[in-house]
Amino acid sequence: MGEWEFTSFNNYCSQVCDVVLTDWDFAVEGEDELIDGDFWMSWKPNFLVPFAFMNDNTSQGPYTPFEYILLFDGRNSEDLDQMPVLMYSKKHNKLTKVADSISELNFEEIETNRELAETIKLEGNNLFSEGKPEEAIEKFYEALEVDPSYGILYNNIATVLVHSIKVIGDYERPKLLFYHSYVVDKNCTFGMMGHADILSKSYQFDKAIGLTQKAITIEQDDTTKADMYYFLAIRQKESGNTEEAKKSCHTGSELNNDDSRFATLLADL
Repeated sequence: MGEWEFTSFNNYCSQVCDVVLTDWDFAVEGEDELIDGDFWMSWKPNFLVPFAFMNDNTSQGPYTPFEYILLFDGRNSEDLDQMPVLMYSKKHNKLTKVADSISELNFEEIETNRELAETIKLEGNNLFSEGKPEEAIEKFYEALEVDPSYGILYNNIATVLVHSIKVIGDYERPKLLFYHSYVVDKNCTFGMMGHADILSKSYQFDKAIGLTQKAITIEQDDTTKADMYYFLAIRQKESGNTEEAKKSCHTGSELNNDDSRFATLLADL
């Protein structure tokens, strides 16, 4: 595996953090492809979770050399907003806490090419539509190298994973990516909705409702916003709040009166 031995980092973290680390997917120097075909997506409860690979100047994509890794410390919390952030230094072989939560970190803008990233993203979308999820993910990673601040790319990877057989019943990895989509782009409402959907699947209805409402306040397109109101009504219904669900149905129907789902849902309330 070249200069960067994954096993040594695995063992080091296990000793220092008193936590067993397995099944991690890291990009390493000298490698042309990802270990096990994934990147920063191995996530299990009570684990440390890598989410950024960096050198001394800028954040790095999965195919480029790195000197530091930022990780969520998920050993004592399942709430990503509350997880401390650790940094591993490859040079010093040291793991250090750098923030009590990701909100404390300052992200510097780097030069990106959004137009090119969008073109590559569309290629990935087409591949996914053609039933080629692995090829689609590769395209989304390629686009991330061009513009790692483009939140919809993390959302798209997560969406492919949710539809992938290998993660059925295991939503932790796509949840991290959905979350990351609106960490790097605060207006990525699709990432918020994806995260809210996973929260609903784990019966965290209050959090799902709050995140859906946040997405609604940001979204500018009425048709998309109407769709969000539909899912908000569903989550309100699931939480037992029938009256609020009715209000959401009426509001959504006003935004898009061609959407027959609202009438169907209202009949069930």
